[in-house]
Amino acid sequence: VLPKLLEQGTPEQRANRDYVLKALQLRGPELRHAAMELRKDKELVLQAVKQDWISLDYVPEELLKDRDVILAGLEQDWEAITYASKELLFEEEVVVAAL
Repeated sequence: VLPKLLEQGTPEQRANRDYVLKALQLRGPELRHAAMELRKDKELVLQAVKQDWISLDYVPEELLKDRDVILAGLEQDWEAITYASKELLFEEEVVVAAL
């Protein structure tokens, strides 16, 4: 069982970028407990999504428009396409990755 570092962390830990990055390497969905400012950090979001595509549940809307973020989810499961913005649904690279 992996520790829930952010869920059980202090507000200071949830706002510490290095701490959050290490936590996301273990459990991507812990993104939901990161400080909102860090949830908007593309590098952290990519780490979370690469660890577990379900982390897309906790990604801010503006990053769901980012091709790299959606493609990272699609590398694991085609259902990640359901998180893509309408604009990305018309991009060939994204559609092909979902197949």
